[in-house]
Amino acid sequence: MDVKQKSEAIDESNYVIREERNALVTYQKHSNVVTYHMSCLDGTCTCRYYMKMGYCKHLLQGHALLNEDSDYVIIDHQFKYKGNTKITKRQRGRVRDALPALQVM
Repeated sequence: MDVKQKSEAIDESNYVIREERNALVTYQKHSNVVTYHMSCLDGTCTCRYYMKMGYCKHLLQGHALLNEDSDYVIIDHQFKYKGNTKITKRQRGRVRDALPALQVM
């Protein structure tokens, strides 16, 4: 389940959601007493996932709740790993049977 789907799952049955002044939204879980503070102006949240990844479901849901665009959150990046695969090892550097650069045939 990705972050977009998790942000759509946040509702009044899971959290107590309070909008406060200066575009600050507070999320408090029903199951335990954990409280997260999300600021739309700064694009920050106090949850652990935000501290690690730089975005979270609270931030996405808060922007949707306040009907604001975000300059801070871009989650559609798809990075492809181009590391040590067999093809890249073969393509790296000069061909094995190549002559030295200054040697004339």
